[in-house]
Amino acid sequence: MVARGVDPAARRRSLEWAQLTATTIVASTLIDWNGARSAPTPWSYVAWLAAGQGPVMTGVVALVAALRETSVLFALLIARGPLRERIGAMR
Repeated sequence: MVARGVDPAARRRSLEWAQLTATTIVASTLIDWNGARSAPTPWSYVAWLAAGQGPVMTGVVALVAALRETSVLFALLIARGPLRERIGAMR
């Protein structure tokens, strides 16, 4: 699908960013796969991951988790407000 009125250079940059994202995900998956396969036990792999990432990654994960929870609250408010959905225990 081709977007109308979009600058071809902007479209190319968008595709380059999408390709970079896909490449990063593939590399991360292959590195994790190799690490998990070469570790003697799953828990030793998890321990090495935690030690390698350290407190910096823990802080980043906490920040991302907080943002994700905030987005859930906004989705709930939008569903209840403009969309007028009923919010029950299942939600």
